[in-house]
Amino acid sequence: MRVYPGIIMVFVVGLSNSLPASRAAEKTFGPDPKVYQETVAKAIQYLASVQAQDGSVSARIGIGPTALATLGLLRNGRGAADPQVAKGLKYLEDYVQTDGGIYSPRSRISTYETCIVIVCLQEANKDGKYDKIIRQADKFVRGGQWDESKQKEKSDVGYGGAGYGGKTRSLRRQGERRRVLLYASREQAGPRSPDSQRRPAELWLDDLFRAEKHGLCRTEEG
Repeated sequence: MRVYPGIIMVFVVGLSNSLPASRAAEKTFGPDPKVYQETVAKAIQYLASVQAQDGSVSARIGIGPTALATLGLLRNGRGAADPQVAKGLKYLEDYVQTDGGIYSPRSRISTYETCIVIVCLQEANKDGKYDKIIRQADKFVRGGQWDESKQKEKSDVGYGGAGYGGKTRSLRRQGERRRVLLYASREQAGPRSPDSQRRPAELWLDDLFRAEKHGLCRTEEG
């Protein structure tokens, strides 16, 4: 095999010239910091304008929007003591149910709402104020998981997942979003010792990623 020094030199020079450019690109990746902060400030201002006196946001469709809005504030520099955040948190607390879930009394998506609120409360839980509520909500979510207690075997495509939590009618949806949210809320609820329920969610995520890789999707009873 013949080696052409000229070709090697061109390749090396080209590679060395491209490195500074790629490094410079890495440094400038993402939005301009000033524009980013201005955009966030406008978004926070908007959320303040649509927040009701009781702390809710779009309450007509449930407590989910309030949890998401409050979480957004918490993740962008606002603390739990901030008036806008505090109102949102208080509103969410009012929906803690006797079964541990956090949802509107007639909600058809009780598990879904509870998962979102868990993530929000964990973000605000710097002093342990919400420890008990989060533990109870975590237990509620686990109780709705599809495992052996719900006649689901490990070979079942739905094993490890959960529905929206509807009790009045059956919802048929693609299950990916709700199960990933279920698992995310578990992670936000804090570390847990190994048990028979965390592993099924992990198994389901592995299955989901494989399905997505091959362009597959599925629907199941919620």
